Amino acid sequence: MKIPKAKNILQALDVESAHPEEKKVFKQLLELLAELDSHELSKQDLAIIEEHLERMLREAPYSGRLLKRGLKALKKTLTHTMSFIAVNYFYTLGAGLGLAMGSVLGGTFGIVFNNPLGLVYGAIWGATIGTIGGFIVGKYLDQKAGVENRVLVSL
Repeated sequence: MKIPKAKNILQALDVESAHPEEKKVFKQLLELLAELDSHELSKQDLAIIEEHLERMLREAPYSGRLLKRGLKALKKTLTHTMSFIAVNYFYTLGAGLGLAMGSVLGGTFGIVFNNPLGLVYGAIWGATIGTIGGFIVGKYLDQKAGVENRVLVSL
């Protein structure tokens, strides 16, 4: 099923639906499809997405729960198969990894220098430097992914 046809079906279902949870799922699907429509996708990627939409809209009797599962599966396919990422994905990942690794390494170096407060100050400085380093590397990787057109806002 082509993306524009799927958008038309979802818009019609959104108008007919009375349940707020279903409307929320329809809105998320429509936003994701509109964003995918604006990206330049290869024929292979487009075929994967269209097959996924066909299966999701054919099998689901348009209940919110089944469409929610289909949306989750589509997002998983987009991230794992097609390497799309959410906005600031690497930024948050880098901050977390930098904080964890900086604390451990800072504490380790604090013990080595045999200062009574070396463990505390080492962990504090290590966490600070690690977090800042993670932010910098993460922001760089996010910008690189943006140039490669792999970032989806509604993911």
